[in-house]
Amino acid sequence: MSDIYAVIYPVPKTFAGGLFGRSHIVFLKYTTHETISDDLKDCKKLLFYESKAGKKLIGEGKIKKIELLNLEQILEKYEDNLFLTKKELYSYSDGREKRPVVFTLKNPRRFNNKIKLNKPITMSGKQLTKKEYEELIT
Repeated sequence: MSDIYAVIYPVPKTFAGGLFGRSHIVFLKYTTHETISDDLKDCKKLLFYESKAGKKLIGEGKIKKIELLNLEQILEKYEDNLFLTKKELYSYSDGREKRPVVFTLKNPRRFNNKIKLNKPITMSGKQLTKKEYEELIT
């Protein structure tokens, strides 16, 4: 079992609005390799990092399921719960043929106070142990 408890992924501010206000959402992320790493399989939380000018953690969700799906499968299974519209999904995919990692998240919440980080988060994200997560959140 991995020591990784949470993962942080950047989200453009323009897409951040679709992350909150529902009991569950589906978030997707294109990764370098078309696999779900063992570390990620055991991950419990996904934190959202507002990229570009924001550079702050804006919220989180509890990971319920992680899958690799193509765009048609994503729309068939999750279109009503995606954090993106169908048009935004196709724009985000930008013609990529590989499958993104698809996270089903329960109870996504926006932080009352955004959390400023000392270092920017790259597109590949950042993994956190439970201790690192607790130090950030508290």
